[in-house]
Amino acid sequence: MTPEELSATLVCALTTLTERGVVALTDGVPSSVRVERPRRKDHGDYATN
Repeated sequence: MTPEELSATLVCALTTLTERGVVALTDGVPSSVRVERPRRKDHGDYATN
């Protein structure tokens, strides 16, 4: 999975969760989530904003 694909998946999941009333996001669902690889490999595979 690429960072772009992961970003789209996160936005989709957040949209579904807000539509079902599971979570409430004051500012709404973001149009994108920045996903990048951390500088240090021991910090995991991805980091988000």
